Amino acid sequence: MSETTEPSPASDLILYQTEDGKTRIQCRFEDESIWQTQAQIAELYQKDVKTINEHLLNIYEDKELDENSTIRKFRIVRLEGKREVTREISHYSLQAILAVGFRGPTGEALCSAKKRLCQEPVPGRGAKMEVANLK
Repeated sequence: MSETTEPSPASDLILYQTEDGKTRIQCRFEDESIWQTQAQIAELYQKDVKTINEHLLNIYEDKELDENSTIRKFRIVRLEGKREVTREISHYSLQAILAVGFRGPTGEALCSAKKRLCQEPVPGRGAKMEVANLK
């Protein structure tokens, strides 16, 4: 796993929302990739975080992906109760996000996520095209 922890002034926070407003997906865009936490991946695929964690563990155990190039820690400030707390949270690259989608029993989760991520292009970036070209 990459030991890099970044405040990320160069990263963009991207929000995708379905037309009905029921699903809102947050992504971090940096170094020409989309990065998400396990919780965000779970929301994307509409699965439990435990399921996403299990898939990621298997992906790395099977050497399908390299942890050093697909996991990155970002410093996140969030509210815990009434306190603002800074935590280093692991984020997973687009490669890992898509690999999780391929682990499901059918391609439905990946197709559904692909539709969500491809609804709006990332201004000046190729992320939409990269995801949209998957078939």
